[in-house]
Amino acid sequence: MTRPQGRRVDDHPARRRREFTRDELEKELVHDYSTSRIGIVPQDERRSLYHFVAIWITLAAGFTYLFLGFQYHDSGYPLGKAVAAGALGGLCYLCYALPASYLGSKTGQTHALLTRSIFGVVGSVIVSLLLIGVAAGFTAFAWNLLALIFDGLFGWGHIALIGVLLAVVGIFNNLFGFTGVAAFARYLVAPLMIVCVLYLVIKGFAQIKGLGVTPVLSHGNFALPFLSGVALAIGSVMWGNEPDT
Repeated sequence: MTRPQGRRVDDHPARRRREFTRDELEKELVHDYSTSRIGIVPQDERRSLYHFVAIWITLAAGFTYLFLGFQYHDSGYPLGKAVAAGALGGLCYLCYALPASYLGSKTGQTHALLTRSIFGVVGSVIVSLLLIGVAAGFTAFAWNLLALIFDGLFGWGHIALIGVLLAVVGIFNNLFGFTGVAAFARYLVAPLMIVCVLYLVIKGFAQIKGLGVTPVLSHGNFALPFLSGVALAIGSVMWGNEPDT
């Protein structure tokens, strides 16, 4: 069998994809456009809009919003009130996030360089420390929760140790393998998550309508004012994903 003319063995599509991914990851590790004197991300290095949408969907659709829904439910919020509080909270967040994101996309500067140009070096350090503290707290909470879930499912015990080990693995993957995470989110997780959510919503409304079921509201032992519900929604979305937006 002869090899097709005009194509070398090195030109195989799978090999080219591996080399592109490896080269891309090496470039990201060497230069993230946050520490240089120029600091501007070139046009040809900027990611597509769907790239960030897929990552955002994958990272944001988690326990935080699930707990927000439970909070509304336990406080006796009807569906309309819960949707209104969540939508208003999201709108308040977007009033800040969209201009900040537009500023970053137009200037080509990263989140760190934008804060440095506005607040100065000291202000940038303070902002960075605050973001690190928030991210560390969220990481500890998330991985401890996962360890609790594993303990409930498999009875492993050693929750603190497993939570720490999972956190180390997750942080290492985030620092050195984010290109792979982005591809995983873009091509698999985000599309599947969108389909699953749409299926569950349609199925839920179909069952309620078909069986004549009236959704049961839980009336908790405490009242949650509407403005407090909006504040909870703002706190749920502001967990450090501003650069991703």
